[in-house]
Amino acid sequence: KLLGAGDITGDGRADLVARDTNGGALWVYPGTGSGSAPLGDRVKIGTGGFNSFNKLAAVGDITGDGRGDLVGVDSSGTAYRYSPTGLQGLNTFSGRGTVGGGWNTYGELF
Repeated sequence: KLLGAGDITGDGRADLVARDTNGGALWVYPGTGSGSAPLGDRVKIGTGGFNSFNKLAAVGDITGDGRGDLVGVDSSGTAYRYSPTGLQGLNTFSGRGTVGGGWNTYGELF
């Protein structure tokens, strides 16, 4: 799964987030601002478990902090928000917050 995530790293450039199939770890490919090499080396930003979400989306800045947030929806339909901290690596997100339930009603939401 690849997500055009907005600015996850806090450097003012758009980044790409990827979820791998081996345990559901999250990786960020930081935007460089260079046309010839637009993405930097990947950095792990989530250790695993993100494969438990059947929907995962970059939703923009829904918290008003100037950084793009991620939302994951699990099989029960509960949505969780992950907000970036501006820090790097495994400290990229502050943890998750519950958005609410009922999101499995939407088959193609993300």
